[in-house]
Amino acid sequence: MADVIQIRRDTAALWTTINPILAEGEFGYERDTGKLKMGDGTSTWTALDYTTFGSSSPTFTGTLTAPTINASTALQIGGTAVTSTAAELNILDGVTSTAAELNKLDGVTATTAELNYVDGVTSAIQTQIDNASTSLTDLGVTSTAAELNALDGIPAGLTATELGYVDGVTSAIQTQIDAKAPTANPTFTGTLEAPVIHANGATALKIDGVTVTSNAGEINKLDALSRGSILYGNASGATTVLTKGTSDQVLTSDGTDIAWAAAGGGGGGGGAWTYLETVTADDDATIDLTDFSSTYDNYALICCGIQTESNSDLQIRLRTATNWQTGGYYSHCNMGASNSSNYNGRYVNNGSAIEIGNNVRAYAETGADFTIMLYGATVGVIYEKRISILGSYSDTSSVHHESVGMGRLAANGSLTGCRIMASTGDIAEGVFRLYGIANS
Repeated sequence: MADVIQIRRDTAALWTTINPILAEGEFGYERDTGKLKMGDGTSTWTALDYTTFGSSSPTFTGTLTAPTINASTALQIGGTAVTSTAAELNILDGVTSTAAELNKLDGVTATTAELNYVDGVTSAIQTQIDNASTSLTDLGVTSTAAELNALDGIPAGLTATELGYVDGVTSAIQTQIDAKAPTANPTFTGTLEAPVIHANGATALKIDGVTVTSNAGEINKLDALSRGSILYGNASGATTVLTKGTSDQVLTSDGTDIAWAAAGGGGGGGGAWTYLETVTADDDATIDLTDFSSTYDNYALICCGIQTESNSDLQIRLRTATNWQTGGYYSHCNMGASNSSNYNGRYVNNGSAIEIGNNVRAYAETGADFTIMLYGATVGVIYEKRISILGSYSDTSSVHHESVGMGRLAANGSLTGCRIMASTGDIAEGVFRLYGIANS
């Protein structure tokens, strides 16, 4: 059996870590790099150089394959690593420059961008520079140095359009601007003249783009217009002023024109409602409303939120001349419960008052409400003072009732007042408003 000679071997990393001393002539092989070192008996592994074989100037035949240059195997020239890429080195392919010509780049500090500036140059650069004119006049420039220096400090972003704005300026711009009035709160002196508005419309006055068609006379009606006056169009379609009316007058229309008229007259005709007075109850024995006059034939009494101090009937009594009438009342009133189809009919035959609510609950949650109409107030003939009743209230059993009735007073003389009262106790709360219906 033939003898086997084996060399010490390991990875490059482990060789470096262990860093042994090889005996003289002893080999150490790196399995992962294929490199070999020979010991000298004294140096550690890392101090030894890798072993090379062969002639220092070998001669090869055939086709040689160059080693692959990778990140861990750097190509070096004269001990300096080559950092150019293959593409950059291939640029030299076909270069006919001599070594002397290439050596001219030795010591050049210019960047690639700076060297590219010579791209396209067709003749000696210095010769072209030496032959260039040094006079601005040769370039057609007539400005003096002082004039050109005026541009010194102009913002770099200034455009030709912006510079063109000074074309045609005849004097200092700021001086001209300072002489103008500001747009906000200007102060003028002397006499100001407004533009002339021509009748032919050549110079139209406009407000927010809308042409003003009013004439000067119509516009002047706004000058010192008195308080309460009204502008309106007359029969000719011209703007006219209606001065304010007198106290208590109302604005009326006959279908064509407008005018002021007395409020009590319904604006020139009968039938208008007019508010007369309000009485608010505050533990009162009676609520008296007396603003009656010959202006009104009929009245409406609106009673809201009536509260009585004790369970009692609510009644109405009328006054003629200066006398509250305590007799001569005739009436019939139906007071139906909201939870029943039956009616509680109440009548008065020559009684002392007309009953408008029966057995009204004291301090009910909602109070009692009534609308009472009074007719023929100014007619002096007996029996002509009539009333109608429409109301709603709760009785002592908290049953809600609707009250509907009619009545009259058999007494001579015009009506001069009406009185609301309880059959027992006072009226604690309630608001009573009287309105009149004009007779002409």
